[in-house]
Amino acid sequence: MSSPPPPPEWEGYFHALLYQVPEEARAFRDKLRRTARLAGFGLLTGGVLISTTDRRERVAELLDGA
Repeated sequence: MSSPPPPPEWEGYFHALLYQVPEEARAFRDKLRRTARLAGFGLLTGGVLISTTDRRERVAELLDGA
């Protein structure tokens, strides 16, 4: 059994996804957070998700439809 590859080396800065979605669009907000977390973003605080690598292509399709 082989071990997983090491994570990519940190470039020294974070990539952030900032969002503000009203309560009326809760389903979209939940889907956005869920998709971003599955893509590798971590929750920094409400409305701010961060990643050590650029993961925008993994959430681009969802954001294009917003």
